[in-house]
This record gives sequence, C-alpha cells and structure tokens, in this order.
Amino acid sequence: MLAESRELNERIITEEIPSADRWLHPILSALRENQRLQISYRPFGREAFSLFLSPDFVQMSDRRLYVFGLREDEATLKAYALDRVQACEPTEETFVFPETFSAGEYLQQHGIGQYEAIPESEVVVRAYGLMADRLRTLPLHPSQQETKTDTGWAEFTFTLRPTSRFLGELLACGVYVKVLSPRWIGQRLKETADKIAEYYNK
Repeated sequence: MLAESRELNERIITEEIPSADRWLHPILSALRENQRLQISYRPFGREAFSLFLSPDFVQMSDRRLYVFGLREDEATLKAYALDRVQACEPTEETFVFPETFSAGEYLQQHGIGQYEAIPESEVVVRAYGLMADRLRTLPLHPSQQETKTDTGWAEFTFTLRPTSRFLGELLACGVYVKVLSPRWIGQRLKETADKIAEYYNK
C-alpha cells in the first residue's frame, strides 16, 4: 500500500533503515531465485568472516533488517543483521526451499536469538497504568495473553524463549512492568538496572 501511494510520499514517514539501501536488493533477488549468497560478515567486536548462506526469509525489526538462512556447514537456521554485512553477492548455486517451512511459525517459536539455545518458558509480567493498554494494543510477542486484570494493572503471560532481545523489550517498559515469574528473569533485569544506576552514581 505504501509503494502504491507515491503521490503521498511527503506525507507518509517511515523509519529509515540504513542497511536496506545497500543489501536488501541482492538478498531479495536470491530469495526469489533460491540462490545461495556469498557474504562477508563482521559481528560486533569480532573479525570479519566469509560464509555461503541459503537465505530463507528476511525480517525487519527495530530499524534493523535480518536475513535468516542456513550456512553451508551448519544445520541450524541463524539470523544475520544486514548492518553488519560488508559484502553480499548471489552465487550461481541454488538450493531447495522447503515447501512446508513457515517463517511466521519459526519466529513465534524462536525469535531472532534462536542460536542462544534458551529453552521455552512461561513468563508472567504485571503491567501498570497505561502500559497495560499499550500491551493490549501492541503485544510484545504473539503468545501474549492477558491472564489477570485489576484496577490499575493487568498481568500478561507469554510462552516463548526469553532471549536477550525479549529481556531488552521488558527493560524498555521501564518501571511500568514487573516480571513475576520465572524468578531468574526478574533477577537478570534487576542486575541490569543496578548496573545502569552505577553509571549515574559515579
């Protein structure tokens, strides 16, 4: 719909994704043709390395694009952020994309941090004030269900793999969300909040 509304170009503002201009076109071309990609990739804090990737799908999240796929020497799907790609070219080699694969179902089960090998857990959080309304209209995860409601707060239950990304989303809710269970998540968030407080107490 956005692409078809060119006459409203100056009246529809979307978030800029720097990596899209450079790498999205060759990746989408490889997706259409089921071509393997040759990528030079440099993770934060590490040296760059080369890989051959069979791309399965692309996800946009938090102003960042990810390509999910299988490396030639691995059997586990992984995500690669496009802003860390240094070079990307389709090869002449093709691969067979599994007809029964669903990117939506995969993300619901694993999320971006699938390689963190975190087991699935039931997470219960309590949201206060307007944050409860925000979570009702903008869920943090497809599994989110409102399981208890009272004056001024509501409890939401998630069934997911609590990756670092999910914990970051909880932290972004600030003082308006409290994790009730499991206890280790609350402890992890407390440690992070304490560390942040140290920065401002010096």
